[in-house]
Amino acid sequence: MSNPFDIKMVERFSGHIRVDANETTMLGVGAFKTAQAIELTLFPLRSSGIGCIASHSIAGKRPYLNPTGGIGRRPYIRFSMGDESRRLYREANVLYWAMALLDFSYEYIDQCIADAEEPPPFDIPRLRFVEAGLLFAYAADRADSTQGPGSKSGTVATTYLAEEIIDGDFFKYIHNGSASPRLFSDPMADDIAEFLAFTQHVQYNKTGGLVYVSDYQGSTTLLTDPQILTHPDVGDGLSLFGDGNVKKGVELFEEQHSCSTNKYCSWPGFNMAEFGSEGDSDL
Repeated sequence: MSNPFDIKMVERFSGHIRVDANETTMLGVGAFKTAQAIELTLFPLRSSGIGCIASHSIAGKRPYLNPTGGIGRRPYIRFSMGDESRRLYREANVLYWAMALLDFSYEYIDQCIADAEEPPPFDIPRLRFVEAGLLFAYAADRADSTQGPGSKSGTVATTYLAEEIIDGDFFKYIHNGSASPRLFSDPMADDIAEFLAFTQHVQYNKTGGLVYVSDYQGSTTLLTDPQILTHPDVGDGLSLFGDGNVKKGVELFEEQHSCSTNKYCSWPGFNMAEFGSEGDSDL
């Protein structure tokens, strides 16, 4: 983990936002974050992705205090400005690494298929994580009731994790507490869950059993809110990826992951031998 997400190195943009602050009209509420509708206009507009058009509709996510762990209820109790920024910075870091690990998995998959004598007897699902960025909302007017209490002009009033909006059905493919994919009546969702479990096997093997992406969730094309699970030896015991890093998950991966029922793991071209047998060649 020698090249973490660094806010000092990323591209920065200025712009205006319009936020629907009404808690009754949120895009969604999870156990630890809310998602609000935001219209974003950057100056200048980006060539692609978030902020490439004026009044771009995006999701703005913010954490909230929730001691119970269930779905929270209004009013949502927010963290202090400093704690909120630190938590969202960590969320951005997790998303940054999840993107890299999923991209690495596809590189391995594509290389194996290119080298194989015969193509696999199935199509490869193509997914990606949402494009995202940290959005710092500055107070423009002390009297603006949508800003945090006591905010002064020119100071950061609110921090958001800005993401693409995911349309359509939403699926929780794999929970971060288990390496077993969920089963779905929807054939496409069921196939994607199986495929994402295979990508965990790729990531686990190619990092020497140190790390893989979990909490895979989203639509049939876009993923969001991942967790990075690491072996206890990674980071000398430091919490690199937050509370969602269930380290025992890595230790139990070989026990919980099933290759025999996964057509992607079983295809010889990927050389994903079952744990305890020979195989698992290097890329």
